[in-house]
Amino acid sequence: MVKDLPGAIGKAEVVIIAVPISEAERVMRLVIESHPTGLVFDIMSVKEPIIPVLREAIMEGVMMCSVHPMFGPDALSMYSRNIVVCDCGSQRAVVGFNDLVDGMGAKVTEMLVEEHDQLISLVLGLSHAVNISFFSALKGSGVDFNTLEAISSTTFKRQVAISRRVSLESPHLYYEIQHENPHTDRCLEIFERVVNELRQAALADDDATFIRIMNDGRKYFGED
Repeated sequence: MVKDLPGAIGKAEVVIIAVPISEAERVMRLVIESHPTGLVFDIMSVKEPIIPVLREAIMEGVMMCSVHPMFGPDALSMYSRNIVVCDCGSQRAVVGFNDLVDGMGAKVTEMLVEEHDQLISLVLGLSHAVNISFFSALKGSGVDFNTLEAISSTTFKRQVAISRRVSLESPHLYYEIQHENPHTDRCLEIFERVVNELRQAALADDDATFIRIMNDGRKYFGED
């Protein structure tokens, strides 16, 4: 148990900030005030709320970057896992992080911290929303899940497997990922629009729009 946290932070070679998004700014300021000499990075899923304090840390001479591991704590290793490292103004920190994970087999993508949240609103926000909507729609149907599972198709089984795992995740964390990201509203607006378009296409007597939607998906994934 560390009794002198500021002293430990000041001497540490690496400081990792892993706290709820709502606590991030307070903890990051505590770290800055402890005058760390080593590499410092957070692992927040949303960056917009902490960008001002990240910039402040850089101005104070802290070797700091912002990291987002695209996997959870149940991962046994970093091998073949994606990690995003955000440049906040200290290229030395980015290089330091890359050196830290070098040889562990992780796939590291670098970007500016301002670019992070828009992309994550699609990678995390949209995928979470799709799966939450899926199990919410099943529940809203009034049909018992065991009844559906007994006649499940391959596609249904795959979707249920993902949605089930999402349902077991931390509701508060998933709320923060949606609520704190400034791009969530636009992301969910797009989701709502395409669901309405799909509804109209599925109910139309002409199959042209439905076929176009399917073909657009193949092109998007490079399967044309």
